Amino acid sequence: MKTRQTKLIDALCDPKTQYVVPVYQRVYSWTQPHCEALLRDSLAAAVEDKEHFVGTVLYRPAAEKDGVLPLTLIDGQQRLATVALLAAAIRDAKRDLEGGLPEWLDRCISVEMEDGPQPKVILSRPDRPTFAAVMLNRELPDEESQSELVLENLAYFEAVLAEPDFDIDLLLQGLEKLTIVEAELDGNDRPQLVFESLNAKGMPLKTSDLIRNLLLTQLDFEEQVRLFKKYWEPLEDRFDAIEEAEKAERKSKIGIPPSDRRVEWEGLALDAALHGWLVENSPTARPSTRAGLYDAFKNHVAENPEMTLEELLTSINVYCNRFADEFESDEAKEHINWAIGKPEGFGFGGR
Repeated sequence: MKTRQTKLIDALCDPKTQYVVPVYQRVYSWTQPHCEALLRDSLAAAVEDKEHFVGTVLYRPAAEKDGVLPLTLIDGQQRLATVALLAAAIRDAKRDLEGGLPEWLDRCISVEMEDGPQPKVILSRPDRPTFAAVMLNRELPDEESQSELVLENLAYFEAVLAEPDFDIDLLLQGLEKLTIVEAELDGNDRPQLVFESLNAKGMPLKTSDLIRNLLLTQLDFEEQVRLFKKYWEPLEDRFDAIEEAEKAERKSKIGIPPSDRRVEWEGLALDAALHGWLVENSPTARPSTRAGLYDAFKNHVAENPEMTLEELLTSINVYCNRFADEFESDEAKEHINWAIGKPEGFGFGGR
């Protein structure tokens, strides 16, 4: 791994690179408090006239395209995307004001490709269309397809920048003083081990996200996209829809009040289905909790090297779709109870 300390703006504004969030990465998740901290750090750096360290950006280079080197982001996507979003808000706020913009600002927002400008940061779905529209000043996607957090954070930045006493030039000075550690993985580094380490230290990934990452990080980008779209993305979409439709009713049916925040509902349905697949396919894997599901799944994959990745994904896809079809069955309920941690679930004295 190669590392160096550099200014965030220098890394983000390099005209020969583009940051790409891979299909297996988490969606954009920064909220207003993160945006407030970014503004606070930037303004403080300007007032104190000192550099301010804001974190690490970790990536792996991919194959060059149109003279631009794609950098597959492993850590730092939230910060880079939010700085690019802030840059777009500054661009729009300064459009009708006196005084020019620094030459680096546009390069934080977009990069020139053979088929025209593209966003400097390519987010994962479902944030990509909304973020790209904001970056390139294009029409937003249909309302049901819009990324709420991207638009909420943009609106927050726009409101702050529009305040009569806010000093945009001071903010620009501060952004130039933010520093990062830029870390580049080489061919000997294993991205999945990095994900596991980051997951232990930072904002935890869902178990299903870790399993997806385990399966896809070992592939080149094009194969990741192909397998993700064919096998995994349909499952995420289907189980997200099930979760939204069933959440309130499910809480009522199993006797847990909707206000009980001890139960982590996000990703529960797909975790339950993946647990069902593991129980059906492994004679020994019986994780007692959702926290143990990833390690049990990882061990099962390691113990069955003869199964190709596409065969594995096909098997998971078929089982999980059947699970979704029979979501109200007794078997599905056992796995859901296991995921919640109820005694009648698998691993708690159940079947």
